[in-house]
Amino acid sequence: MPAWSRFNSPITVGPRSSSEELLEVLITAAKRDGERPVLIPTGDVDVTFMSENREKLGEYFHFVLSEDTTLNALLKKDEFYHLALKMDLSVPKTYFAPNFDQVQHIARQIAFPCVIKPRSSPTWQEPKTA
Repeated sequence: MPAWSRFNSPITVGPRSSSEELLEVLITAAKRDGERPVLIPTGDVDVTFMSENREKLGEYFHFVLSEDTTLNALLKKDEFYHLALKMDLSVPKTYFAPNFDQVQHIARQIAFPCVIKPRSSPTWQEPKTA
């Protein structure tokens, strides 16, 4: 989560910090600044963190987040795809593979080039994805 601007003091959080550590650092920074600053997520991981800690963060920050049902539909590729179809939006044909065998099966049926993505962005950070 980007943690500084010219309008406040820098915040440093390690990339492997736990949610509890990040929450503590953010709350400490908000208390130090004296007013409820605006908290702006810059990626899926940030939105997920803010949603999971919505109540506590809301005591110290101003921010706007949709309810969890809407966030899940926007953050998870399969849910977004089905929502887009339901709303009659134009979206490319999409396949969902629960395992690598299914990816190989789909690969034999589609034309390349194509894009392969995990269900949600944080999945890319899991060791088994590499």
